[in-house]
Amino acid sequence: MERVLKMFGGANRDPRALARGMGTALVVPLLALVLFVALWAGIAPRIETSLGAFPGPVQVLEQTRVLWADHLNERRRSAEFYQRQDARNQERLAEDPNYQPRHFVYNGKPTFLDQIVTSLVTVFTGFLLATVVAVPL
Repeated sequence: MERVLKMFGGANRDPRALARGMGTALVVPLLALVLFVALWAGIAPRIETSLGAFPGPVQVLEQTRVLWADHLNERRRSAEFYQRQDARNQERLAEDPNYQPRHFVYNGKPTFLDQIVTSLVTVFTGFLLATVVAVPL
């Protein structure tokens, strides 16, 4: 953070020094990330678990795409459910103005992303509750 503050510290800064500082701030983390992925890709095929080979970065990326597509598909199905429900309620209201529409909740399967959000909310709530209890003590 100090480096960022120094980079934007004044108009009298040398542009080359500014570019060097930004290059270092970007290149070092990028190289570390590339090194990590390369090590992961090289070591993963050698690791055998009871469930099979340890997945490499390519397999993880493929499964990430599959999980994202599954999430989008489930969201589409949810939207279609609510559209059909609204259409049915509108038809019933057109036939009978005294009809009280019923609204059902979509009970589709939770996707992996939904489960991650649920887990994060649970952990955050636990930390919040622990803080509320522990701070006054």
